[in-house]
Amino acid sequence: MDRWVRMIVLCVVAAGAADAREWRTRTEEPFCRNRSDVLEYLLVMNVESFKGKAIPGCATLKAGLRVTMVNDEDSDQTPTASGVVKIRVVLGGKALVGYTLVEAE
Repeated sequence: MDRWVRMIVLCVVAAGAADAREWRTRTEEPFCRNRSDVLEYLLVMNVESFKGKAIPGCATLKAGLRVTMVNDEDSDQTPTASGVVKIRVVLGGKALVGYTLVEAE
């Protein structure tokens, strides 16, 4: 019985890893812990009248960080489409899950 449980867990992990998309961050890539904050944070970053406003739970990721897309129902459409997607990024040895905006390839 224990052998079958291990086999099932291994298959689930392998299937999840096969669907994941990875990339390195570019400069000024937005990251928010809540999906609903991403677009507001983009306004703060890019519209002069919103400059300086703080959005709790949001930050700009520095260039070169490895990001893995997490497939779930909160992400927009398909992994190759533009939109807000759920990601996992490692910062300071700690994995954080949040959302960012991606462009179609």
